[in-house]
Formats: sequence, structure tokens, C-alpha cells
Amino acid sequence: MKKTLLIIFFLFCLSAFSLDIEGIKFSDTMKIEGRTFFLNGAGLRIKKIAFMGVKVYTAALYLEKKEKSAEKILDENSAKCLLMKFIHSSVSKDKLVEAFEEGFKNNNPSLTDKLRPQIDKFLSFWSEMKEGDEAEIIYIPIIGTKTVIKGKEMGTIEGGDFSKLLFSVWLGENPPNKELKDGLLGK
Repeated sequence: MKKTLLIIFFLFCLSAFSLDIEGIKFSDTMKIEGRTFFLNGAGLRIKKIAFMGVKVYTAALYLEKKEKSAEKILDENSAKCLLMKFIHSSVSKDKLVEAFEEGFKNNNPSLTDKLRPQIDKFLSFWSEMKEGDEAEIIYIPIIGTKTVIKGKEMGTIEGGDFSKLLFSVWLGENPPNKELKDGLLGK
């Protein structure tokens, strides 16, 4: 009896410290730049091709304080991190660039035009992503938006406007798929 209760307690503790999306686990907290970030939510990016849904990556949004409002997350100049874990066998750089460009234009076309040099720099960071590859997009006020791909820091783009544009790809009015946005918001 005690052994059964101990196993149940252990399983409960495991579930309390991580979230699982498509077999990919996301921890409840992350330490970045000396700050503690809390898992706000996670979801699955599904690309619609013809009549099929292709699973591309899982993503988790980490914030210093949990928030359910996409508008507040985008409008507040606060630290945030989006962790992407790719589950598709291969996504070319061209497809990633195309998806980001579509996300920028669909969610904030005027800011997209204004921030073209920053966008081009950000897009230059990317390469083909394969199953198991990870990317972190980290915004820290004053520092900017740092991009880490496959464990390598690719560069930092200054300015809160770029962060707002970039995070609007997932949290704006026209996200890649509604389920992903809802998941990131913890809904």
C-alpha cells in the first residue's frame, strides 16, 4: 500500500514539474540571464498542406509572470522566451523564412515595413531545422531579442518593437494555428 502511494505521489510530482506536448517535455521553469521564467503554456505548430496537417514543432512560452492575455504579453516591455523543439524530419531555411515573413505580414504589416533591416538580420540566423533541433527566442528589456539555434547564440536584435513584432507571429491576431496560440497562453 505504501509503495503504491509512493508511486502515485512520484507520478504526481513529475507531472507538476513539466508539460508534455507530442512526447516533448517542457520544464515548469527556466533560468535565463539570471532570471527565472515560468512556463506560461505550450502548443503544437501544425502546417496545413492540402487536406493534411503536418506537425512541425512544439513550442513553449516562458514568462517571468504567467499571463493569459496575448495583448498584455505583446504590449508589456517584459522578459519572455519562446522555446521551439522541432519534431518534423526536416524544415528548410526557405520554409522557415517564408513562415516568419507570413507571420510578420499577417500580424503587423506596418511594423514589418518599418523593421525590415532587423527582420533580415533575424532571418539570416536560421538554417535547416531537423527533428530534435531546438531554437530559443529570448527577449530581455534593455538587451534585446537574442536568438539561440541548435545551442549556438546567433545574435541579438535591439529594441522592444522588434520583440513585439516577432512574438506577434505566435500571439497576434493571425497565428500559424489557433491551437498553438491557445496552448502558449495556457488555455
